[in-house]
Amino acid sequence: LTHSGAIVGSDAIFDAALQRAGAVRVRSMVQMFAAIKCLSARYLPVGRRLAIISNGGGPAVLAADVLNELGLQLATLSTPDAEQLTTRLSPLA
Repeated sequence: LTHSGAIVGSDAIFDAALQRAGAVRVRSMVQMFAAIKCLSARYLPVGRRLAIISNGGGPAVLAADVLNELGLQLATLSTPDAEQLTTRLSPLA
């Protein structure tokens, strides 16, 4: 007998196959439900850039790390968008 994980093969090969198929890989139930919510939205994301808006530095850094792992680019907000956010955020932000 063998553990089923031992016969699967390389995780990198599996990732490549999923990426080629256009699949979204998740590693937890929370990620699965977040992916379902995003993918069922009326508007689908376009391109390889993503802006990160967070209520703290730690979560933003973690999100940027995942962004990098996924081969995506960190987007820069336009000046009008950044100014509009500034008016809605705490002065401590």
